[in-house]
Amino acid sequence: MYWDKELQPASFRGIRFHAEEVPGEMGRRVLVHEYPLRDEPETEDMGAAAKKYNFKAFLLGADALQQRDVFEAALNQNGVGTLIHPFYGALRVRVAAARPIYSAKKRGRISYSISFVEAGKEQYPNVEIDSYQKLADAVNQTTGASETAYAEQLDPSGPGYILDSIKAK
Repeated sequence: MYWDKELQPASFRGIRFHAEEVPGEMGRRVLVHEYPLRDEPETEDMGAAAKKYNFKAFLLGADALQQRDVFEAALNQNGVGTLIHPFYGALRVRVAAARPIYSAKKRGRISYSISFVEAGKEQYPNVEIDSYQKLADAVNQTTGASETAYAEQLDPSGPGYILDSIKAK
């Protein structure tokens, strides 16, 4: 059995479209450090890169203009949408860019170049981590420890204690 028998019809937010080519992009986020007077760079792995799905898509038929209006409304809608990818199935994505391509030679057909990017998880800054408060607590703890250590070394009975300790030596 050939893999093309398992392909799913492409759609975004429930609006079907045809896909000619579906190149993707994946990999790692790599930061390259290049230094003066060094012949080799240093690289740093910053984690997985967001997966990107690029479609050369088209709408076809006598009602292509009506399909276009519905499809472009779905593409321009804010937020995460479900993309049915012919090879990967259902994916949560955002539309990064969509470019319509009109051709007088291909009547009844409106082509698109569309870039989707995986949505991932929506994680907002964690309010449980308060860097300022952590620093203030560390300063207070250090100050408290310093005061305790100083008090243990100094007899509160007065300056005479210091003179007595000097004479004893």
